[in-house]
Amino acid sequence: MAPRAPRRGPVHVLTRTDALADQAYLSIRDAITSGRLASGSKVTERQLAEQLGVSVTPVREALRQLEQEMLVERVGARERRITQMAQQTLHETLLIYAAMRGVAARLAAQNATDEELQGIAAALERAQSAKDDLPTGQAIALFDRFHQLIESAAHNPVLASLLGTVKAFDPSYRERSIQEQARAIPATIVDRVAHHQPILDAIRSRDGELADRLMREHTLEAGQDYLRYSGAAKEASA
Repeated sequence: MAPRAPRRGPVHVLTRTDALADQAYLSIRDAITSGRLASGSKVTERQLAEQLGVSVTPVREALRQLEQEMLVERVGARERRITQMAQQTLHETLLIYAAMRGVAARLAAQNATDEELQGIAAALERAQSAKDDLPTGQAIALFDRFHQLIESAAHNPVLASLLGTVKAFDPSYRERSIQEQARAIPATIVDRVAHHQPILDAIRSRDGELADRLMREHTLEAGQDYLRYSGAAKEASA
């Protein structure tokens, strides 16, 4: 009898046989941080194993690691829930996120190669060309790419890992927040888009202190808008 094909789902099917637990961890974590596995949703070991096309054992190990990172919480013997942070916790997480993003910008100013600086500038140029369509997921992804390249140019794997954990809070609310603001107060989004160029200029000038400050201010302002929207949306759905 031919093996049963994996069931489609938000996690990516694993294709290699080595280090399955590590692959399962990375796949499930990516599904959480991208929003394909929404915060508050319930998952089971068997469900994820079927979607990944593996046995339950590597999934169990992956979920154990994700629990330690507080991205997943146990709600039953074999059932977990994608962590949904309380509003106060989200606020505290934002402060940490802004500080780490600032450090990433500071380190990028110190460590980025000329080629990386060109890549960051090109990413911002593409994002700015799409700013008139900012409520779309594609435009948001372009600005996210700009930030990802800065974090990569910091050349600090520990910081990159920590940022990956902290930025896992509710991407779907974040996108909807931007869409709502773009419709209600277009000038707010335009002002925030304008923040990116000074950040790039500071990194290009190798001014780590200025890059750090500008990135923190930008992240906090955007994050506070997200928190205002996410709090109202969660209260409305309660």
